[in-house]
Amino acid sequence: MNKSQKQRIIVFVGHPLEEELADFEELGIRLRRNAVNIDVINFANPGNVPKLTALVNAANDGSMSHFLDVPLGVSMITDVLISSPIMMYDNGGGDDAAMNMGNANMEGVVNNNNASDMNQFGAVNAELDPELAMALKMSLEEERNRQKEEKGDSNDTPAN
Repeated sequence: MNKSQKQRIIVFVGHPLEEELADFEELGIRLRRNAVNIDVINFANPGNVPKLTALVNAANDGSMSHFLDVPLGVSMITDVLISSPIMMYDNGGGDDAAMNMGNANMEGVVNNNNASDMNQFGAVNAELDPELAMALKMSLEEERNRQKEEKGDSNDTPAN
């Protein structure tokens, strides 16, 4: 949630980038001059990392822009995204150490103030969106009941 209502661009990069490093630095400087924060998520393209890091570093004004590199082989991208500074609610990101890193890899960073709110329903803050949280809770309960019934049916079947 963007409480301060500052301009923010979120970029998902899934292909190799052909532009030069200087072009990314220039774009980052323009974004910083116009007070636009940028979050960049790079999917499985290690060759993009220096260019995108240069973009985020040039645009970074007060540690409000972030870079996330999702390495090859990650099957659940959402797990990496949820634990990154990009998805944190307070002050536009995670804690200062994570923002200064500029790159939240697989370990991720969790802001302790929001960890319990976000983890209960998979990054949904129940206080901010109670209807969505209730729908997720009901869905989880239905799925658990379905799995229990399925397990009960399989236990009732005699083995040959």
